[in-house]
Amino acid sequence: MARPRSTGPTAAELQILHVLWTSGPSTVRQIHNALKQTRRSGYNSALKLIQIMHDKGLVRRDESVRPLIFKPAMTREKMQRWIVQDVAERAFQGSMDDLIATAKIAA
Repeated sequence: MARPRSTGPTAAELQILHVLWTSGPSTVRQIHNALKQTRRSGYNSALKLIQIMHDKGLVRRDESVRPLIFKPAMTREKMQRWIVQDVAERAFQGSMDDLIATAKIAA
């Protein structure tokens, strides 16, 4: 049985979001060039990830220009809150207190 597709960002998708949060709206080529600074990534891989991110609602695209311009669908702060809430729900049965206590122990 195939694993259900996640709605949240993967590690690679978060890297793309970080590029968009720091650089602003960008083309696939600009995103790819930024990713090359920190990891080996082909243009087609970046393009496919961005397409998946668009399908998940993580990025929006401006189709009025060519090449397409992509921007994050939510701010960094909103995404961070979403990720923390998601972890709390999945790993701590929704208990933010348990998540915080575990984070303090791990720090």
